[in-house]
Amino acid sequence: MQRRGVQLDWRIIGSDVMDSGAGGSWKERFEEIGIQVEPPVYDSRRLSKLMAWADVFVLPSRWEGAPLTIIEAQRLGCVPVATNVGAVSELIEHGVDGILLRATDDGIVTQDLIAALEGLGKREGRLNSLSARAAQRAGERNWDKHMQPFLRQLYKWFPDRFRGIRIAKARGAQSTDQHRTVSPGAEPATVGDRRTVIRQSTH
Repeated sequence: MQRRGVQLDWRIIGSDVMDSGAGGSWKERFEEIGIQVEPPVYDSRRLSKLMAWADVFVLPSRWEGAPLTIIEAQRLGCVPVATNVGAVSELIEHGVDGILLRATDDGIVTQDLIAALEGLGKREGRLNSLSARAAQRAGERNWDKHMQPFLRQLYKWFPDRFRGIRIAKARGAQSTDQHRTVSPGAEPATVGDRRTVIRQSTH
């Protein structure tokens, strides 16, 4: 990257999940060339500080599900650059709020990663645009919005079963409205308002 005129400050964090049959330990490879690898971070506050420090978050995994670290990065405007494996493409819209790397083989991943970092390093406007859209996407995520398509499909598949649930919910809401009390000067609570706490898995 230096030969290409791109100056980067790196921090490599993590550990081997599995190395048998996967090309060996990448930690050992970095240590052989004198690059320090920091241990994994599980504390949410420290993870947020790391994401706030960085402009770009790189996740070159061979296997993934739907990594919560991508959501954490986007929430802080840190642009995710990740291999297109598992459900990663459901979290990143390529070229809009992050960058997807082809996961064909290690050589292609390396080629795409270099091109992505070079482009972001030389075009600050593109970096800022992706950062803003990443933060916007993270801010738009909520339980109700993302569950609606799934729930609508369930209602179509099992209309009889969910009809009873709807009636029960409607009766419960009526009962709540009848017994709700509000202290003087207090704002009434919103029925159905919920907060979801997401923790990074340690497994």
